Amino acid sequence: MFAEVVAVPPQAPESNRLGARFQLSEEAPLRIGRSSRCRLQVDVPSGHDVLVGLLRGEPKVWGDRPGTVPCSLSGRPLDMDISYDLVDGDHLGFSTGLVLALRERPLVVARHAGLESTLARQPDDADALAVFGDVLKEHGDPLAEWLTSEHRLVEAERFMMLGPLAESARTQAVQPVFSAAGLVTSVRLARHAIVGAPGLFWHLEQLGKLAVARTLTSLDIDYVVGTAAKYVLAPRGVGDWPKEPGPVLVMETMLESIGRSVFAATLTHLSFGVGATGVPVGEAALSRAKAQLPRWSQTALVEYPESATLELVSAPDGVLVYPSRVGGSVRLGSDTWLGSAPQCQIIVRGQMVPGLLCRIVRRDEGFVLTDDETAATVRVNGKVAGRTVLRVGDLLEPMPGLVLRFQVTLVDSARR
Repeated sequence: MFAEVVAVPPQAPESNRLGARFQLSEEAPLRIGRSSRCRLQVDVPSGHDVLVGLLRGEPKVWGDRPGTVPCSLSGRPLDMDISYDLVDGDHLGFSTGLVLALRERPLVVARHAGLESTLARQPDDADALAVFGDVLKEHGDPLAEWLTSEHRLVEAERFMMLGPLAESARTQAVQPVFSAAGLVTSVRLARHAIVGAPGLFWHLEQLGKLAVARTLTSLDIDYVVGTAAKYVLAPRGVGDWPKEPGPVLVMETMLESIGRSVFAATLTHLSFGVGATGVPVGEAALSRAKAQLPRWSQTALVEYPESATLELVSAPDGVLVYPSRVGGSVRLGSDTWLGSAPQCQIIVRGQMVPGLLCRIVRRDEGFVLTDDETAATVRVNGKVAGRTVLRVGDLLEPMPGLVLRFQVTLVDSARR
């Protein structure tokens, strides 16, 4: 087995060469850390090097010293008090953006434009999947085994197939949707995938190489959440990148990266976010999108909400919501309270309903669920949320069983 460097962060040390391969051995394990004796340089606590090699003939990763080190194995954080087994396809990632793939043999990628186009339109077409699987097997592409494996339905196994993006998927910086056949049909890059290290262009570069993403049809990037993100790090190898790049430069560079991706030929939907005020896109960006994405629907790259609503998805027995019913929607104002108190614009009545459930306020960055101390605990998409900028399709649960879906009405492009 060997370890191959499959991702490096922008401005990586010279030792971290993309594509470098290291044969695992018992006598001289690959040492990763900040000390001068390390083959690969990463920012970990001093003296806490990570070692990859053979222990009693078995491939493993372990720590030079017990303790917490910022690295993960296929999306699972590692505690260096113990050693971990390595198998073909594992990815070892560090918070700085360095990722190593563990492989028994080099990968072979087989492409078939016609079958990929068919599966992009119908991800679970049994006949197309069977033929596609045969083509992959003929060329020795390991994706063939994944498409017929029962493991494709297991979330942890799906994280492994995301390779360098496994850790980002675990933290929901990258939010993929898999088809039943195990192919990624859509992806959202959340705001924390865009700002900070390793950043927007690192994520796009890795996404563009994923085998399971070669039939991707929808890509949402939260670059604009009310306003465009600042402090976007430069793509790898670009030295004259401004500290605060403007949206036109960022969008053009994003499209350049997407145009080189495995899914450029199948992508139909592309969004760079929902803006509260006008964000310049630029004619060059639009021309690049039209030229590089043959199936792109040519909808607006940045969308603008005219108004927002909450759709009542479900309510517990004995709870009434006014002025709505299940399946109906309530329009949000600039400052909207939910609950049973007199100041609430959306009234929720029933046993054990708190006076104040939650508050949604219109800000420059869009509609924001506030973390007001007087409100009850609110879940967004199943997770406890504090202050949250709401995105289209988000599910709010201000109390158990009461579920509302956030939606926006977009300005018609012809009227912009």
